[in-house]
Amino acid sequence: MTVNIGLKEGEIVMRKPRKRSFAELVLENKRQILKDQSAMEKIEEKLEEKRLHKAE
Repeated sequence: MTVNIGLKEGEIVMRKPRKRSFAELVLENKRQILKDQSAMEKIEEKLEEKRLHKAE
């Protein structure tokens, strides 16, 4: 049996959000971009333009 002092029956305990490291933020951003097809196409177009400019 657990006892929560100061809490009423059915109350939800909100925890302070943990600060994420830079590496965690980068991984989350990468996952979101990989799921977003239009963002991926935009990145691919920019890379292709960059390659064409270097080839000239």
